[in-house]
Amino acid sequence: MEENEMFVDNPLAITGLFNEGVFLVSDQQSRQFQYHGAGNLKILHIMDYDMPSIPEKAFQVLDKLMGAVKWQGKLLEPMDYAVINAANVLSVNKLAEIVDDFMPEKVIVWTDKWYAPDKEVLFYQNAQWGSIAVLRCHALHTVVSDADRKRECWSAIKRFFGM
Repeated sequence: MEENEMFVDNPLAITGLFNEGVFLVSDQQSRQFQYHGAGNLKILHIMDYDMPSIPEKAFQVLDKLMGAVKWQGKLLEPMDYAVINAANVLSVNKLAEIVDDFMPEKVIVWTDKWYAPDKEVLFYQNAQWGSIAVLRCHALHTVVSDADRKRECWSAIKRFFGM
């Protein structure tokens, strides 16, 4: 049996060639920005918290909200989307770079003020950045504290995901 055939039949056999073994490097490690979640369905939430990290309560609210969304025949789970706290980069117009880095199919931007150099996306209106579907919502803490915005946000999210 040739060496190449051996590795095709048993890919783990290649680890014997290396003293320390073979290590898989995920795409996440090669990205320029730090994301929470796997983003398995290429959905990206961009939040704007003026602090080093996103509060745990915000993740809980987002998980509950997204858990009620049905897309591609299933209810969304936290591993289906990724979240980034863009506070440190939005102020220097890095929104386009975040999108280029993650390469999502759908983006929800949770911010009360618009930073991007591109044309401002109106609240709760579906928009397109090239082939990427974009929805802009008020900041999550703003939505949670206002019943009218909650309803408007939920209606927009349902439309965004075709529910």
